[in-house]
Amino acid sequence: MSIFITLIVSVVTILFSWKFFGKLFNHLSIYTFSWMLFIVLYQLKLMDFIDISVFTWEVIISTFLAYLFGIITIFLARDVFSKNNIPFSDSLIADNIFSDDGRTIRLYLIIFSLLGLLSAILHWMVLIHKFGSITAVLIRANIIYRLRVQGEIKETVPYLLVFSYAGIFLAGIYTAYKNKLTFVATLPLIAVILKDMASVGRGGIFVGFLEFVISFFLFRHYIIARSKSIKQKLNKRNLVIAMIILLTLFVASSTMIKIVRGNTESFKASTKTLNKLKGGEVITPSIYLYFSSNIGVLSKYFFSGGENPYFGENTFLPVYDFLSKFHVIEHPNTYPKGYFIPMWTNSATYLRDLHADFGFWGLILVPYLLGILTTFYWFRFYEKHKFIDFVILVYLYLIISFSVFYMVTRSAIWFLSLIILVFITPILERKKNPVTL
Repeated sequence: MSIFITLIVSVVTILFSWKFFGKLFNHLSIYTFSWMLFIVLYQLKLMDFIDISVFTWEVIISTFLAYLFGIITIFLARDVFSKNNIPFSDSLIADNIFSDDGRTIRLYLIIFSLLGLLSAILHWMVLIHKFGSITAVLIRANIIYRLRVQGEIKETVPYLLVFSYAGIFLAGIYTAYKNKLTFVATLPLIAVILKDMASVGRGGIFVGFLEFVISFFLFRHYIIARSKSIKQKLNKRNLVIAMIILLTLFVASSTMIKIVRGNTESFKASTKTLNKLKGGEVITPSIYLYFSSNIGVLSKYFFSGGENPYFGENTFLPVYDFLSKFHVIEHPNTYPKGYFIPMWTNSATYLRDLHADFGFWGLILVPYLLGILTTFYWFRFYEKHKFIDFVILVYLYLIISFSVFYMVTRSAIWFLSLIILVFITPILERKKNPVTL
């Protein structure tokens, strides 16, 4: 029954979001779909998961309503000030970041990609020096993964990879502008894949691909909104090809990392149906666990009585990490605590981070503010056409997209790549010529 109710409420919410925002790809539909997916997968109980407590369900529902009310607040405020919805069919462009046919964007894209590739190469060189060869590195991938988690493998140039994520953002808008996926646009993604293969992790790849998809679709909305003539130029065939290539890259790289890392696919708590997937390379028990367990961990977190970090430590982890380098505070835990549900896993949605950081008020106020800010910047960008608003909008979308995993602001990738993009925004907006295609 809970699965049926979840599906009905989610579908109705997504349809309403489509009507209100004029586009199916919007922050309410993304939030709703991602939480629906995890809740339904968990409730299928293909593993012997613990039951979700009543209190956890109340938190999930309350925070969703807080987020929804934040969105509604902006719509009500626009009604008060007599603002109509965005006329997507005939809005005009006012920015000039593509006044040189994308050459400046392309230049920054290449520079950021090369810096990201340098980070990957340096990391591979460290591993090859330590283990002897590329083959030896691949054979010892499981050991390397454990060493990385324990913090025993240090980067030669810390944070250099974050330039790749700034490049991925630019690759998304560049692809939307060109209406095709170019080789240059794949370079920052390739840099992230190479680096994550060296680190034997997949989280960075997932962040990169989601960032590309978000920046691409939001900027594509903007280009379509310019005029009917532009709409006719946008070939959906190119869109399909681009998405197929990106999905292939994502699946292939993630699968390769899983193979070399040698993830276990045998879980005592798995059902017979799930155990039949053990031999697969894409849909496996570990993938099911990854995309279903989070609300169970959240429930176990509440049952255990919570945690006691510094105020805002999870949400602003890069800041605390920076302060620890000067011995202002002790070094915070990079990875969240795991819970047994009945297998050990540590991802517990952004609600665990918010509750640990700010208490119960954080569970209500932060989702509400997220709803307000994301909706505000949605309308602000499509009406004012300021590039800085678009940067903020995309990074707010990343928070929402990862809300069912964790608070993505705890990642230095999110913070530092945002700072880079904010820094270069005035340069991109300095051109005087109008945009031409």
